[in-house]
Amino acid sequence: LTYLDVSTNFLREISPALSQLRRLEHLNVSANELIALPDSLHLSTQLQVLNARNNRIIELPQKWSGLNYLRDLDLSFNPIEAIPSSIEDLFSLERLDVSHCQLRALPDAICTLSRRFASLRAGFNFIFVLPRKIGNLKGLQELYLPKNLLSVLPQGTIEYMTGLQKLDVSQNR
Repeated sequence: LTYLDVSTNFLREISPALSQLRRLEHLNVSANELIALPDSLHLSTQLQVLNARNNRIIELPQKWSGLNYLRDLDLSFNPIEAIPSSIEDLFSLERLDVSHCQLRALPDAICTLSRRFASLRAGFNFIFVLPRKIGNLKGLQELYLPKNLLSVLPQGTIEYMTGLQKLDVSQNR
């Protein structure tokens, strides 16, 4: 099994047995009632796409190592308050959507993601400051941060983000 879609089923939890699906590449658990992702998720080593948007997820797993192929992670529309620093273990991540969550900040570890990291969507949160080294994301092409609490971008952000094509910081303070 490489593709699993269990979206819109009112699921409250996902069985840890999910990690037994060693060839799973695409997992869609969106529009359920999940409050957490299984801690064993990192054992799904072939996973490339994880769509967990529109659930009730408050806290993310601390361990992300092992998800070496994960390139698309959608956690939007969840009451997540923090992203663990272990996000840096997602070496292949290209797209992260954490819009419409409850974030107050982005972890410094996000600034160490690879040059493949091209799209960060973190709008409609409560982010009031960006990591100082966010300019290190030279491969970032899209940065969406509308409707947060930002009053200033860290010095050197735009100048060093040489791949940036789209920047949206509308409707901040």
